[in-house]
Amino acid sequence: MQVPAHADQEAWPKGTAFVLQTSYDTLRAVDVEMERLLNQAYADVKAMLERNMEAYEALIAALSTVKDQTLSGEQVREIVERHGCKEDLDRRHLERAAFL
Repeated sequence: MQVPAHADQEAWPKGTAFVLQTSYDTLRAVDVEMERLLNQAYADVKAMLERNMEAYEALIAALSTVKDQTLSGEQVREIVERHGCKEDLDRRHLERAAFL
């Protein structure tokens, strides 16, 4: 797809990318929004990790009891299903079902 040139620029050859001049205010707004999104994602992940600490501790315990410190995917799923936060597990099942 060819992007039309701005009125103050000459036409660029097909397939050539060009940088649009963006105002400082626009760039600052993008930075502020990006920082907000990253901070929210960080807080969400940290809270999820804290809610699921019991599952992590159960995984550590299970790994410490096996000779090669290896669990199958099925073993990990069973432990997480047994010890994970029900709210997070329910959300995961809903998200997974939406893609199947």
